[in-house]
Amino acid sequence: TLMLLLQERGRMTARDLARDLKTCDAASPGPWCVEDVNSEHLHDVCLAYDVPGAGRPVLLASVFGGQDASDPISLKSANANARFIAIAREGWPSAVRRALAAERGRAALVEACEAWDRGFADGETFDAGRFLAWVNANRRLARAALAEAKGRGG
Repeated sequence: TLMLLLQERGRMTARDLARDLKTCDAASPGPWCVEDVNSEHLHDVCLAYDVPGAGRPVLLASVFGGQDASDPISLKSANANARFIAIAREGWPSAVRRALAAERGRAALVEACEAWDRGFADGETFDAGRFLAWVNANRRLARAALAEAKGRGG
């Protein structure tokens, strides 16, 4: 199944942000933390999160890192990978929501511009007064799209 997943990922050309957000929402809540586990037989970097009332972090996953030069992933890389995953748990949902908002805002602005363009007959000359009236009518839309894209809501 890992090979199928890798093949599927290789074919993806654009992110499905709605699907990504569902994946984020389905994961264990954050914040996640990184715990180093180094013993004679185990060299893992563990991802965990604090469950309210549990009194200690609960293991979510581990990232293996080898200490030998022949290991494809060093313990240092495993630690960096685990920290990336933990930070992404907090940052990715926010980034996806902002990107979705920006896409909605862009679509609304493109539609407004296309509506403006459709309002002209072929060969019609530019009318500055008409353009300013259009800008004023769409100012609220543009401000709302910009605020949403910046993550401040409508």
